[in-house]
Amino acid sequence: MAFFVDGSILVMFIRLLYGIRIRRRSFDMTSVAPMLFEYAQKNSKSIYIVASKQEEVEKAVKVFKERYERVNIIGYRNGYFSTEAEKQFEAKQIATINPDFLI
Repeated sequence: MAFFVDGSILVMFIRLLYGIRIRRRSFDMTSVAPMLFEYAQKNSKSIYIVASKQEEVEKAVKVFKERYERVNIIGYRNGYFSTEAEKQFEAKQIATINPDFLI
């Protein structure tokens, strides 16, 4: 299992809490994203995306689907939650959908 971290603070916390040195990897089209989308497309894996503002995630999904025509994006939503209850509800929904990858 591989983990990619897109946040310098999270990298620091992992190092401090667990003593594990990992590199920050931004999930964009110049680093990790192409590898994931190519793999998912080739191996019929599903993807669910939680990110950014709604308009931004919609634009990103459009770009991903244009570049990777056979990629199976089974859902997406913005990364903003107004309450803890909403966050818990969405987490359960995503778990029910059971994507192969959650971005």
